[in-house]
Amino acid sequence: MTYVAAAMPLIVLREAIAIAANRRREQIAELLQDRRYLTIDALSNKLGVSSSSVRRDLKVLEEKGLAQLLYGGVVMRKSPLQPYCEREFKYAEEKRAIGQRAAQMVKEGDVVIIDAGSTASQVAYALSRRKDLIDVTVITPAINVARFFLDRPSIRVLLSGGELTRENEGMIGRIAEEFFSHVHACAVFLSSVGITPEAGAMYADHERAALRGAMVKCARQVVFIADHSKFGRIAPASGFPIRDIHTLITDENASNSALSALEAFRSRGIAVDVVPIARP
Repeated sequence: MTYVAAAMPLIVLREAIAIAANRRREQIAELLQDRRYLTIDALSNKLGVSSSSVRRDLKVLEEKGLAQLLYGGVVMRKSPLQPYCEREFKYAEEKRAIGQRAAQMVKEGDVVIIDAGSTASQVAYALSRRKDLIDVTVITPAINVARFFLDRPSIRVLLSGGELTRENEGMIGRIAEEFFSHVHACAVFLSSVGITPEAGAMYADHERAALRGAMVKCARQVVFIADHSKFGRIAPASGFPIRDIHTLITDENASNSALSALEAFRSRGIAVDVVPIARP
């Protein structure tokens, strides 16, 4: 009993350290947007942390394609992955809160589908941290989502085939659609480029839209996950209408127009869950 009681504060401490590190990386990414080049010493002074902590943060950003380490400093790196990396850091706290709330919906024995994308990856991360779940199957078209469960051998992971889209490490195309036509799941967690009550969930092109339509058809419950910026945004291809959505999870920072959209969703029988955002 002594060892169990002593372990709990350590777990909480590790979580706090991870959150603090993520916030530092967000700050570094924002600073690079403004200045393009920064020295490690300058970042250390600006953030109030050691040079070794800054180097660890920069290594993570480099692996994500946001930055390139140079001798004594760092520059912003342009790469095919950068659009996804920028989305991952944009509204990071909102996406983290949405992901945590969505992961809480998963129960022991569930088979769930998790979409590609920056918000969906937060669902995967939060789900991978739930040590109370053992018998769960995760189905995904996204390499980065599957990667979260590499150290959870009890959680079964099925990864679709298809054509790789490098901007979010997800699969699209007929092979991916065919895969999901043979899948049955308790719930699917997915997002989109934009959503309105009239047009439904919208995507950048018809291949991405068609895949999400296939994913919706094979799940008993459709959980739409989106930060406040997605409401009212228009994209070229329609994925599925809002009548297919059972639950919508978003954050509390919605504008007046977004709040009107949420009321429209509620009026059509969709359960809307607005999660609070933890402030530093």
